[in-house]
Amino acid sequence: MTGRHEVPYALVARGIQGSVMLGAAAIMIWRVPAAEQGFLWVFMSLGALQQAGDCGLTQVVLQTANFHAARGDASGLAGFWRLAKRIAAAIVPAAALIAYLAGAFFFNASDDAAAPSWGAPWTAFVLATMSAQLLFLGVAYVEGAVSVTESWRFQAWLEGSSGLVFLSGLWWSAGLWSVVLYSAARCAVTAAWLLSRRRKFAGARPAAYGLADWRREVWPYQWKVALNAFTGILIFRALTPIVLAEHGAAAAGRFGFSLAMMNTWLSFTVVWPQSQTARIGTALNRQQLTELQRIFRAMLASSTAFASAGAAAALVFLWGIERTSPTFASGYAGLGTTGLLLAAAIVHHVVFCIAVLLRSERRDPLLPFSIFGSLITLGVVWLAAHSGPLLHVAAAYFLCACVGLALVLATFHARLRQALG
Repeated sequence: MTGRHEVPYALVARGIQGSVMLGAAAIMIWRVPAAEQGFLWVFMSLGALQQAGDCGLTQVVLQTANFHAARGDASGLAGFWRLAKRIAAAIVPAAALIAYLAGAFFFNASDDAAAPSWGAPWTAFVLATMSAQLLFLGVAYVEGAVSVTESWRFQAWLEGSSGLVFLSGLWWSAGLWSVVLYSAARCAVTAAWLLSRRRKFAGARPAAYGLADWRREVWPYQWKVALNAFTGILIFRALTPIVLAEHGAAAAGRFGFSLAMMNTWLSFTVVWPQSQTARIGTALNRQQLTELQRIFRAMLASSTAFASAGAAAALVFLWGIERTSPTFASGYAGLGTTGLLLAAAIVHHVVFCIAVLLRSERRDPLLPFSIFGSLITLGVVWLAAHSGPLLHVAAAYFLCACVGLALVLATFHARLRQALG
């Protein structure tokens, strides 16, 4: 089920995804009206919220399909897959409805005279995203039960083809329909790929697998996956809709660009600690504490230095462009706001490094912090947006990230004292 080339394909897919977002941000500044930029960023933020509304089902399908396939339990796999599709048919449309209503709330709350007409493209985007999400369960099934390499090879192609459609739509002034074309392209490409591999889904006679089996085997870890995904959306993607509601579409467009830089850089830097997960787990399972300490310290110091250097380089690059292009300077939130968001990315990176170590015990002691921290961050940021400029929003967000890091460090040291007796 695994191959030697899944890691390069995964990195290529991640790289294409990040490059598309940065390319989209650049095109928006020069070719998309300011108010429309804000709505585009909010479309994408709420689209991420909609995808998190599947309650971790994509990850569940991948892991559980892998479990049954590894045991050679073809009947159990077929029974699980049949039930998973039925559950998806219920909860994914429900998540789409919630996302649609949330979008309607934020778009109406903006009360911006320059706001574009959003009703038809928003409805089409939610429906296309829902369809793409339902189809992607098949990709997760292939990755878990058939071939990791085949799945990631396709995902690299999917990111490239749909990203090209998205960038073309922005370039040719398709406006809000650009993200609709993006999601529709993902639907079409995924459907074609799954159709060409329909024999992969033809297996044994499905075994009896009902909701009682799901509650016993899947739910104990599904709810943790779902909560982690949802809190991640609140922490990393909910800021732009808040800015739209409090400051209008043009400000949301400027802030969305800066937030996209933060999220893109963070998604790139965390690949480093992710790559050390297996080594840390092996050292912990073998009780090689000296080796565990060496791996963790090297990972934390080196990757954090890399994250910091990249953030600084990004600020220098922005400063250079800002001095030579007044158009660009007016299209993002400014060096101060962007600098605070990139600093928050470094803080989040450190938290992620510590989380890799703490979660290597197959527990998640940070989940309570993620839940309450995301809600507190949401409230503090909304208050800052209501009472102050974008710089205050970024400062509030950075402060919340630092408080979260302090709590994570306290948990880390408590676990360390417990381990040392």
